[in-house]
Amino acid sequence: MLASLPSPSAQLGTDALLQALLDASATGIAQLCPVYAAGQPQELVDFTYVRLNPAAQRLLGLPEYPVGSLRE
Repeated sequence: MLASLPSPSAQLGTDALLQALLDASATGIAQLCPVYAAGQPQELVDFTYVRLNPAAQRLLGLPEYPVGSLRE
């Protein structure tokens, strides 16, 4: 009987696995945070950048942790 191998996430840890996937992806990936209208939490008005993977950094010409929003 074959012994099962530990999952990649168990070997690397979830944060390290996510970082490896973001770094290896040829697709630009942006983590964004929603911005809602003042006093109207149901009205979405913008998104702020949280983090960009290397492909998104190259495409947008922005750093890994950009300051600003999509509308700026």
